[in-house]
Amino acid sequence: MKTIIGIRREDINKWEKRVPLIPSHARELVEKHPIEIRVQPSGIRVFTDDDYRLSGITVSESLSPCTIVLALKEIPIGLLERDKVYVFFSHTAKG
Repeated sequence: MKTIIGIRREDINKWEKRVPLIPSHARELVEKHPIEIRVQPSGIRVFTDDDYRLSGITVSESLSPCTIVLALKEIPIGLLERDKVYVFFSHTAKG
């Protein structure tokens, strides 16, 4: 069974334009490994939905088929699904 990785749209901070995986790196991973990558659409992301599509990455609202979900910010508890791995980045110390 193929691993499907999802890239969550950032909606915690409406100004957040960063991404956990850029289109060219997503394409490289798909070409080198037996995985699929899906990205949620976003109107504010630094890379457009079309940038991902041109790299051969599926743009999809639903990340339900994904077994691994990447994000920058915390994921609201109500959006967490059973049997998925969530990877997001945090600032554990600032100063």
